[in-house]
Amino acid sequence: MGWLGFGTAVWIAATGALAFLAGSLFGSGQLIYWLSTVTICAMFVLLFVATAQWSRTPRLEWGRAGSLFAAPGLLGEVIVMLNFGAAVPSLPAAMASRYAAFLFLGYGTLLVTAAWASSRETSQTA
Repeated sequence: MGWLGFGTAVWIAATGALAFLAGSLFGSGQLIYWLSTVTICAMFVLLFVATAQWSRTPRLEWGRAGSLFAAPGLLGEVIVMLNFGAAVPSLPAAMASRYAAFLFLGYGTLLVTAAWASSRETSQTA
C-alpha cells in the first residue's frame, strides 16, 4: 500500500472515530477543544513520521509522501463538510466550522512538517 492508500485508510478510520467522539471533543468547552486540537496535530505528525521512518522513505521524499498521505483526508473532509449532518450526527450544524478548523489545522501541521523535513534534508545535502 502506498502513501495515498495509507492516507485513505487513516482518514476512514479517523473520520469514523470522530463521528462518534466529536460531541465530547467539541461540546466540552474551549480547553478540551484546544487540547484536542493540539493532540490531533501531534498524532498526525507522529503517525506520518513513524510511518516514513518505518518504510525508510528518504527525507528528500517526505514532502511528496506527506502530500499523498494528506490528500485523501483533505478531499474527504470536503465531502464530510457537504454532508455534515449525516456524517457527524453527534454535532449540531453550527459546530461544522470548528470541526473543519480542527481537522484542517491537523493536516496543515502534517504538510508543513513533511515539507520542512524534506527541505531541511535538501539544504544539508547541497
